[in-house]
Amino acid sequence: MGQPKKKSSRNNTDRLSHGKKIAALKRATKASRAAECTFDPVARTEFLTGFHKRKVERRNKALQKGKEEARAAQLAMRADLRRQRKDELRQRMEAYRADLGLDSDGEEVDHDAESWFGFDGEEDDDDDDAVKGTGEKKKNKKKGLWMVNEYEDDEKTVSVVVEEMS
Repeated sequence: MGQPKKKSSRNNTDRLSHGKKIAALKRATKASRAAECTFDPVARTEFLTGFHKRKVERRNKALQKGKEEARAAQLAMRADLRRQRKDELRQRMEAYRADLGLDSDGEEVDHDAESWFGFDGEEDDDDDDAVKGTGEKKKNKKKGLWMVNEYEDDEKTVSVVVEEMS
């Protein structure tokens, strides 16, 4: 017969009041629970019946996005085509100018360029009014965008009006 019974560390009062503690814990957890969830019936039916509507809306957004991307791609393609045409035109113009013996600005290539400074050049000889190669004298009058050149000879006077082309 043997073994002596172990003495429990709880006394009789603790054993009898243990049920009250458990009941108090259950009451505390019930009190700390969230309030009852209520749904708005209109919002609930809208959610439950709106699956098709949201699916169609997603599809329409995807189609719209595809259209915008196609338009952007088309615009990029047009810009690239314009750039290519511009480059081809530039290359053709350079080849044409090279065939004519012109430099890239459209002016003739002159090996004596350091001695000639153009029509408005200041580095000409002492007789600024005399046009080279003729016995004519030149007078310049500026009017706004125009330039009036008068060439005088012994017999006649010629006026030349130079204006910008637009």
